[in-house]
This record gives sequence, C-alpha cells and structure tokens, in this order.
Amino acid sequence: LKLWNLQKPGHGDAVWGLAFNPAGDRLASCSADGTVRIWDPRREDDACLSTYDAQSGEPGRGASP
Repeated sequence: LKLWNLQKPGHGDAVWGLAFNPAGDRLASCSADGTVRIWDPRREDDACLSTYDAQSGEPGRGASP
C-alpha cells in the first residue's frame, strides 16, 4: 500500500468521495459542487484530465474492479 500526501485544486466545494481505478493511474473525485473530476495522481502539474458536470445532463459513469 502506497499513500500520498496529495492536494489537487479544482473543486469548488467539499470533496465527498475518491476512487482509484484498478491500475492506480487514475483518481476520480466527486464534490458537492456537482462535478466529478478525473486525475492522474502521478502528474505534478495538478491538471485535471476530465470534468463531468451533474448539471450538464451527461450520463453517469462508473468503474469497479
């Protein structure tokens, strides 16, 4: 088990949940601001790879090992 002290800017409100994909190279975060953001925790530039907005009407996405 490897743990990081990881802070990523991006959400405009409290983060409610985090989930890694099975390979550990993607992190999904969901927030009270109504967004889900996809991150690469290995990147140092803090760039979010994708943002999904609950208000946009995009279909839900999910992943599970």
